[in-house]
Amino acid sequence: MISAAVFDAFGTIVRIRRRTNPDLQLMREGRRQGLPITPETTQFAMTADLPFAGIADHLGIALSASKRVELSDALEQELSSIESYPDAVRAIAELQDSGILVAVCSNLAKPYGPVIKGLFPNIKYHAFSFELGVTKPDPHMYRFICG
Repeated sequence: MISAAVFDAFGTIVRIRRRTNPDLQLMREGRRQGLPITPETTQFAMTADLPFAGIADHLGIALSASKRVELSDALEQELSSIESYPDAVRAIAELQDSGILVAVCSNLAKPYGPVIKGLFPNIKYHAFSFELGVTKPDPHMYRFICG
């Protein structure tokens, strides 16, 4: 018998209607400044329990006041365009009504976590990369959500 269901966030239960790609813009700015953008850099951005500007500071990406505003606006536009899939809302409600525990396990940066939790307030279990310091497919993500 199934006792729990675990969903990814983006492309599974939610979508971004207006992609502005603030993380990509930040990495491009870093590259423009001569910083090496490596898989480790992007991994850090997904696993840091830091606000967006804190990631830039940690990586040594200098942002002018106008660039900070530009990236902050891009982030807010993207966050405000995130919406749940109607069929995901129905499916999750049906699973929960049947007594099945529902969780979300997703690679995402810190600003996205509260949006996901806000769209699905009845989901109590989450494994987000920025909270755990690892990304899928690291086994720690799955052990955490199953624990």
